[in-house]
Amino acid sequence: MVFITKHDGRREEFNPDKVRQSCIRSGASEALTKEVLEYITKRIYNGMSTKILMKLVYDRLNREEVHIARRYRLKEAIADLGPEGYEFEWYITHLLKCSGYKTIHSPEPKIQGKLVDHEIDVFAEKEGERAIIECKHHFQSHTYTGLEVPLIQWARFDDINNNGLKMTSAWIITNTKFSEYAIRYSKGKGIKLIGWNYPFGSGLERLIEDYRAYPLTLLKLPRFLRINLTERGITNIPDFLKADTRALGDAGLTNEKIAELKELSNKLVNHGNQ
Repeated sequence: MVFITKHDGRREEFNPDKVRQSCIRSGASEALTKEVLEYITKRIYNGMSTKILMKLVYDRLNREEVHIARRYRLKEAIADLGPEGYEFEWYITHLLKCSGYKTIHSPEPKIQGKLVDHEIDVFAEKEGERAIIECKHHFQSHTYTGLEVPLIQWARFDDINNNGLKMTSAWIITNTKFSEYAIRYSKGKGIKLIGWNYPFGSGLERLIEDYRAYPLTLLKLPRFLRINLTERGITNIPDFLKADTRALGDAGLTNEKIAELKELSNKLVNHGNQ
């Protein structure tokens, strides 16, 4: 029996089916998935960290299909969206547009509550819904989003509505998981939570996959280039594919690099549709 050591130090029995499912979700064929499992089985040892295990899977996928390997590390790619959260906020702003919302990133002037004005990460509106959204980004993808976040978001929502602005909902979107207390409080107050695999089967990763709206970090661009692209309204891979060569060149990319990245981007968003 082989045990894997998780990020928090807990140990759990190695489950090859988890590796299999993660490969399939990333777009790997049954044949490639079988190769990955055989590769892992020969190299795994008792006490191996999940980080090392995931790197082994990534390396094996990357030898065969680069775009599948990039999709496999989606969670890490979202975590890589800058340590201060700016990129994540813009990314979420554009992601919600994919599902039909009209969105504004960091509305100016600030939204006035009854007592104070409030800085909002994203305002979203669709079919009568008016939502204020707090984007909580964690650079460490295994960090939990705790109770203090919904406590603050509810106070913000309450103060804004007490000023007669009639927001219909308060959301929190994070790239990680929510603590038990955060979930319990949010359910009681009616705060909408979207996190990694939360709600189960329809979390952030599902929203991304539904629209193939993968982050630019999957292209492994330097951060300054990602910021340049974001400032031009290009925050995800579908945006990148729609952008013209001049705009991408103005952001600092050469024609050769643009062609290379567009080829990879097409494989990322069209895999399984060909």
